[in-house]
Order: sequence, then C-alpha cells, then structure tokens
Amino acid sequence: MKKLSLYIFLVLMFSLFTSHSFAEIKYKTYKKLPCKFNGVKLGPSAVPYEDPKVKKNRCCPGCSAYKGKNGTSIESISKKRGMPVVAITDMTLYEARNWSSQYRCIIQNESQKVKKRIKQTKKIINPITGKKQRCAYPFDNISLVFIDDKYGNFIRYYHLMSTPLVPGFSKGNCAERKFQSEIGWSEGISLPENCGGIKYKKVKKGEVIGIMGYATNAHVSLGMGSKNLGAGTDGVTRLYMIAPEDNFEWENFPTDSDAYLFPVMSKEYLEEIGYKN
Repeated sequence: MKKLSLYIFLVLMFSLFTSHSFAEIKYKTYKKLPCKFNGVKLGPSAVPYEDPKVKKNRCCPGCSAYKGKNGTSIESISKKRGMPVVAITDMTLYEARNWSSQYRCIIQNESQKVKKRIKQTKKIINPITGKKQRCAYPFDNISLVFIDDKYGNFIRYYHLMSTPLVPGFSKGNCAERKFQSEIGWSEGISLPENCGGIKYKKVKKGEVIGIMGYATNAHVSLGMGSKNLGAGTDGVTRLYMIAPEDNFEWENFPTDSDAYLFPVMSKEYLEEIGYKN
C-alpha cells in the first residue's frame, strides 16, 4: 500500500511540474475582454447594425467602426501578420470561405479612406479599366464561422491568412485572386470543396484555428452572436452583436468554465501545447 501511495504521489508531482508548467500563469477572468493582451490590442468594434444605446469602441474611442462590420478588430501590436489565433471555446465549423486577394483596389467602407492606416500600397493595372490604380496589399480574408458547442452561439473569425481546418486555401488552384474589383466582388472566392475539402470540423478551446492576416493592418476580426438574436432585414447582420468584447466573460487560460478564452494566447502557452508555425 505504501509503495502504491508513493507511486501515485510521484505521478502527481511529475504531472504538476511537466504538463502543468502553466502554473506560472496566474489564472484570471474578466467581465470584458482587455484592451491589450498577449501582443494584441482591440481596435474598432463590431457594428453589424445601428443601435445608439449600445456602446462601442471602448478600447479605441478614436476609431471609426462602419455599420455592417461583423467582427471586432484584434490588432497585432508589432504590426506584423502571422500570429496564431485560437478557439475561444469548444466549437464546430459551420462555414469556411476564402475571400483573399493579392491586392485590394476598392474602398468598401469609410474606414478604408483613412490614408494613415493604409501603409502598404502599390500602383497596378486595373484589369477592368486598363488604367493604373493605387491598391493596398495584401488582403487576407479567410473567414471561418463556428457554432459554440455549449450554447449554440455563432462565432466568426475573418481576415485570417491560413487555417489548418482547410489547408488547401490559398494554395495551388485555390491561390488568392490577384485583384478584388467593384464589379464581381465575390468572383473568385474559394470554397472548401474546391480546395481539398475540410480536414476537420471540431476544435477545442485553446486550439490554433488560423493565422492572423493583413487587411489595411495586421489583425483578425472576431464576431459573436447569440442564437436568440435573430436575423435582421438582410437575414444576416443581426446574427452578430455590437462589441462582443463587452458582452461576455473572458479568461486568460483555457478551463471548463463558461468564460470565453482570449483569442490570442502567449508564446509560452503555444510552446507548451506543442504548436509549431
């Protein structure tokens, strides 16, 4: 019996100091998503529909959030794309699309008119008009829509540059279109069935689901909507909430709690789970 007790003790101690070296991370919960965490900061909030009673842009009061914006911008402080983005809860993939293009030459909303935010531009020939036009690049826009396994909420990530769920996106025959034009904006988007299919649909809280891309700046957008919110006049936008960062409880380390996890985790955490970019 003593030998068995000693064995159990040693197993527990080994587990504590190896697989749980996360103990150095102090677990915290937050009533609202912090303005800065793990190398990112919150930018303009999601504003899928107008409601003057709902506050937005808490962390970026000078930012302009255009009506119809389905996700809050989570921006890289280093201004470099390529940061891993993780699942904020256990969820199942509902839809995947790749809207990316090498160049974005059209203005889709007022926020894209702010020249100081658009650092990377180049003049290229517009294939429709045949004239030279100054365009921003790149335009990463892989979009993933999930359903929360516990509550059925809609969770959308977009402006990803790649995803392990559909590894064929942006490769081979599914390479990004060169030009996003005002005419036929949706022409050339990639669907999973044309890009090798979906590798898997189920993801666990804390699992890497994609890599942050670049669209005007380096960021990923996160949209969330209650299953009870209902569709708006266009059938879509009201599925998402204004400023979801303010509507849910959040945690800085994955547990079985009802809180959603930070969408970007620390390098230490990624190393511990064995993530390699």
